[in-house]
Amino acid sequence: MKTPLFDQYKRLKDKYPDAVILLSVNDFYETFADDAITVSKVLGTVLIKRDSIPVTGFASYSLELNLHKLVRAGNRVAVVNELLTPNKPKNETRNTLSPTKKI
Repeated sequence: MKTPLFDQYKRLKDKYPDAVILLSVNDFYETFADDAITVSKVLGTVLIKRDSIPVTGFASYSLELNLHKLVRAGNRVAVVNELLTPNKPKNETRNTLSPTKKI
């Protein structure tokens, strides 16, 4: 898969290899590859494939509940939300949660 979102996911996964990466996309959070498989198993979300790469996601309104479930299942989670500026849209990692961090 060759998309800017997937490229960003790969860069973040290289930086945070032990975390599930959740990327904000409009009103959803999406994730790919092994993270998608993990999220699908823990949350029961539908797992699809794009260009043979597993993808899953969930609505942004359920982020807090889903973070609790993922962390309780023993996962570290990196949440990436969009920060838009007039000249340069970009995403930034805002939170990294681990199973040992009280939320």
